Amino acid sequence: VASLAEMEPETILFLDIETAGFHGMGLFLVGLLVFRGGQFVVEQLFARNYAEEVAVLEYLKSYYEAAEVVVTFNGRSFDLPFIDDRAVLHRVALRRPALDIDLLHVARRMWKSYLPNCRLVTLEQLICGRHRTGDLPSHLIPRAYHEFVETGDARLMVDVIRHNAYDLVTMAHLVAKMANG
Repeated sequence: VASLAEMEPETILFLDIETAGFHGMGLFLVGLLVFRGGQFVVEQLFARNYAEEVAVLEYLKSYYEAAEVVVTFNGRSFDLPFIDDRAVLHRVALRRPALDIDLLHVARRMWKSYLPNCRLVTLEQLICGRHRTGDLPSHLIPRAYHEFVETGDARLMVDVIRHNAYDLVTMAHLVAKMANG
């Protein structure tokens, strides 16, 4: 994490995904936190239906190409391999940045002995001092997406998109906390 402080912020890509389920299910939201115009901005790549997963992956290419590092939370075990698998399935040539930093592993090294667990929501509350209200639990996200695809009711995605944005902002806040010891 200390190496992030030495990098140009425009070269850092925070990434968090939302999926339609586990093994074999699609990717429908790639949340990105990028530095643009002197500030961090949340950008979200959203598949309005199952077929648009390919377009999301294609669009992600430009973000990967512009970044030197990708920062995730549990991304080494989940997000990045999931993206890689979906890209191979759809024959989308993705080459992720050479460096990836998984904040879950850093958090465990720093705070495992002090905290009940190192889940992102726990770190958000106990390290960042923020509490989410009305957040959609992660396990309900796939069902909400499937219902959205079936009905077209965009209101079903509001909480999913907000949840993803909260995760991204929390990751950036954690980096700041980790850099300060």
